Amino acid sequence: MKYKHPSQNGSKSMPVEMPNAWIDARNRTVVWLALVYFSIVLIQWTTRFQWIPSLFFTGLYLFHGSLYWHSDSFTKKHPWVYLVLQGLLVLWFVWFMPIAWTILILGLFPVLMGQSAVIYHQNTKVAFACIYYHILAFFIIVKVNELPALVVFAPLLLLLNLIVTSYTRMFQREVYGRVYTQNFLRDLESAHQKVEELTLANERQRIARDLHDTLAQGLAGVLMQIEAIDAHLSKSNVERAQQILRQCRETARKTLAEARSAIDGLRLRSSNAIEFSDSVREEADGFSSATGIPVELHVELLPHISKLMTEHVLQIVKECLMNIARHAEASRIGISISRAEDRIVIEIRDNGKGFDPAAIGRQLGHYGLIGMKERVRILGGVLDISSASQQGTIVRLELPEKREEVKREL
Repeated sequence: MKYKHPSQNGSKSMPVEMPNAWIDARNRTVVWLALVYFSIVLIQWTTRFQWIPSLFFTGLYLFHGSLYWHSDSFTKKHPWVYLVLQGLLVLWFVWFMPIAWTILILGLFPVLMGQSAVIYHQNTKVAFACIYYHILAFFIIVKVNELPALVVFAPLLLLLNLIVTSYTRMFQREVYGRVYTQNFLRDLESAHQKVEELTLANERQRIARDLHDTLAQGLAGVLMQIEAIDAHLSKSNVERAQQILRQCRETARKTLAEARSAIDGLRLRSSNAIEFSDSVREEADGFSSATGIPVELHVELLPHISKLMTEHVLQIVKECLMNIARHAEASRIGISISRAEDRIVIEIRDNGKGFDPAAIGRQLGHYGLIGMKERVRILGGVLDISSASQQGTIVRLELPEKREEVKREL
């Protein structure tokens, strides 16, 4: 059920779809209108019953009840027209049934006054509507030559007005507060579902990233070493082949350990004993030993870097080196890590054949580069990839020096 709280609704009329409590209140009011009608007809019947006035009165009263039943539709644009028309109908009722003027005044005007408190959310407009109905009531009393009764009925009608409008206001606040709370809980539940969906999506991305950075990269490294062994064996260079085989065995063990760590929900290099620069140098040396491509490394003395940044930067460096070995056909690689103001700048260069950076994300097979972008986003940094055909590639990262630890699901 669509609903807008009165404090947020600038409309003059009620919400398009009434709360169930208002529908129940409307049904009870219709029963009250029916009781008023039968009371008037009974008084007319016991005194001097007249068919023609009774028929006109019945028709107008049915019209009055129909207007009330569909008041939520009639009061959308011009609620004052509805309120004025209903007051004039009461005047016509008295014209046809003058003997029952007391029941009409005390039975119908309080209902209209209470309804005005529902239609209008501004007390000033409700006051004007109540004044209008009081004027009509006083006019009726004077018109039926009951001027002395004005002294009695004026305060009585005023008291009824205060009781009805006050009760309506309290009931209105209770209903609106209940519906507002229900809508708030519904929105909260919807937001909770979206958070769960985003959490699952982030978890899937994390799993894909970890699988790529552990199993995929490790197996790719083992494959390159096996190819190097095959090449050396074909040249009868058994000693070098055995050396690479030992490195291949070590790489396989390391990949297995990283895979187990990822499965157990752990992160790469959980120990703080390994420093950042040593970790980067270890990756570069291992890459050069496995591929034979020299890596020129320049690392400035940096302050303490968080475990989170160390982990993600190492994976980015490893991904870049692996891409160079598989695709770039480069003969030289340079890695520089420096500090610029409050940011850490990392550049990885090669003299390979280059590629089109705009194709990242549009074609299959670029999962590693997409994972790099995700890691940089987690660190709150900026990733820039510059490359052109036969002009090599430059991968530049700018990361904030201080970054709060993020949640595991990222």
